[in-house]
Amino acid sequence: MIYINECYKCFDPDLPVEHGLYVIKNVKTTIDNEDHVLATLPQGFSVRQSTIPNAGLGVFAETTIPSGTRLGPYDGTLSKQFHGDDWTYIFLVAYRDGEIKHYIDGKNKEKASWLRYMNCARTIDEENLNVYQYNYEIYYVTNQCIKPGTELLIWYGDSYGESLGLERTLDDDDYTELSGRNIVVGIMNTIKGYCFHFGRYTKINQEFVHTDNVNKCECHMTGTWNCTDAHASVEAICTY
Repeated sequence: MIYINECYKCFDPDLPVEHGLYVIKNVKTTIDNEDHVLATLPQGFSVRQSTIPNAGLGVFAETTIPSGTRLGPYDGTLSKQFHGDDWTYIFLVAYRDGEIKHYIDGKNKEKASWLRYMNCARTIDEENLNVYQYNYEIYYVTNQCIKPGTELLIWYGDSYGESLGLERTLDDDDYTELSGRNIVVGIMNTIKGYCFHFGRYTKINQEFVHTDNVNKCECHMTGTWNCTDAHASVEAICTY
């Protein structure tokens, strides 16, 4: 049995919870100039020089952020079409059937939110965020406990990584399948073939067992958890 200490050490009961995720929203602002983007920055974060050489500004946690915390949304200019090959600040939003709904362009600081300053992770170890689509909006979700002073970094996909001279070379097939711009359409904490728990994907048939060694939750092919009667959700399960 492996005990996951972050279940008890890295949490914040004062944060609102939606769909099993902590929520930190953008600050609302009426500023309509380039200061708009920084005005959306929530308390507990800062924008300053990135730890990645030549990356410019980056976003840092100034307090402990629990794993499974939803940040955002990613704001910008919406358009039905996108022309060009520069995806630096672009996200595609799709319907459930894969049809494109619109694009979000975060280049314009007068329209963008603070998420635009989050840089691309160079290695899997640096990657502490995942990206999700929910209700036709884009959010970032922490996939681990973020300690104060840590820069928030996300893998924006193979194409974008290659443009920066980065390339993922791990032989981990499960990670390869889930890497890149992993946008989950619809319910944020489920994905077909994988389950989502405390900011991490879990493979099918994997179990989370409670400390009593009896009660458990098991991941199903549908991407949902089947838990024993003693626990209504996998959030109550802190070991596996």
